Amino acid sequence: MKRIRQTSIDCYRQIQAEGLLSKRRWEIYNILYHHGPMSSNETFDYSQLKGVDGYRHNANARMTELRDLGVVMELGTKVCSKTGRTVIEWDVTDRLPKRLIKPTKKDRVEKALVMLRFLYKHKDLAVDKTWKEAAQLIKEI
Repeated sequence: MKRIRQTSIDCYRQIQAEGLLSKRRWEIYNILYHHGPMSSNETFDYSQLKGVDGYRHNANARMTELRDLGVVMELGTKVCSKTGRTVIEWDVTDRLPKRLIKPTKKDRVEKALVMLRFLYKHKDLAVDKTWKEAAQLIKEI
């Protein structure tokens, strides 16, 4: 069994006690904490053995989300025992999840309006790429 630093134990307990991760993120984090380091495929396979339903791409997506939250990290790469491909090996960190700031609809509308005002004032200079960026901003609203 791997040796876990006290700070990781403290973070694990606080994340669990305060419910700082969603259900799916917690499932992956919990497996990785107890059985890591491991690849996302190995995490998925382990979750299937324990009766946690889900799809393989969900394990991959959760790893990325957990990394963005700062609670897991990429250790490096290794050869997957199942596929023979080079994969990322993941492990937990000793940090609590950071709050990801998602732009509100009001923020997205304001950003689109700023872009449209710019395009209106500089219509002679605007290139196709700028119009496509504006269209994408409007689409995201």
